[in-house]
Amino acid sequence: MAAALAAIGGLWAQAVTTYWSQQTAKDQLDQSREDSDREERAQAGRVTLWIAKTKNGPRPHIANRSPDAVTNVVLEHPRGWV
Repeated sequence: MAAALAAIGGLWAQAVTTYWSQQTAKDQLDQSREDSDREERAQAGRVTLWIAKTKNGPRPHIANRSPDAVTNVVLEHPRGWV
């Protein structure tokens, strides 16, 4: 009987440990995602767009001030392009 109780106690302790390990891993993954999103937003904030008037019409210019190469740029404007 004592061995059965010890085994049940051991399994319960292992289940609790496994649960907390899984929660810690989930929290670390969430933090990693937040850090990645924050870094991506910071890099996007270093990319600048402006429109210059030329004799042939408006011409867009994009400047990348981030240390990393920008490989994908998506331009959005809430009122459309004028």
